[in-house]
Amino acid sequence: MKLISCDRVTDNKWLNLFEVTYEGNNGEQGKWTMVSRKKDPFGDSSTDAVAIITYLGDKLVMIEQYRLPINDYNIENPAGIMEPGKTVLEIARQEVWEEVGLKVETAHVISAPLFNSPGMTNESIVYVVAQTYGLPHTNNNENTEDIKIHILDQAKAKELLASGKKFSAKCWFVLMGFVNGIDWRTV
Repeated sequence: MKLISCDRVTDNKWLNLFEVTYEGNNGEQGKWTMVSRKKDPFGDSSTDAVAIITYLGDKLVMIEQYRLPINDYNIENPAGIMEPGKTVLEIARQEVWEEVGLKVETAHVISAPLFNSPGMTNESIVYVVAQTYGLPHTNNNENTEDIKIHILDQAKAKELLASGKKFSAKCWFVLMGFVNGIDWRTV
């Protein structure tokens, strides 16, 4: 496979559509449509977002957030888009405070950049595990955020998994691990 060109189709702030021309293994040219958060999807390898596995005591903190593309609520980890000049840990602290009103006591980066749907996008996410303290609230949410907070022990996490609610794929695996005894703080 060989990349020939990448043309930006849209000019939006957070996400853009690109048409990629490539040469396949048989030498024939093809087209691929993808989305990216980057202005130059093949020249920029920086992390796009941070997701936080958030602990309050021994309980896991998850959010249920309305997402326009699915026109419904989705169970997720607190998360946010990287900002120029900020580190992964700074974004983790900022997003936990903004989305669930908690302060990070300790935080550890646990992943390299991960790719959710590489057939459609090059978006990369780094996971951070955070031990937090405080009283959860949504007072710091932005006007585009419609968030409900879930504080889960293993039994409540199991109930949530069986609830029929929509889940972020990565969050589903985090919850499955938690239900099965994985303490993400020690992994």
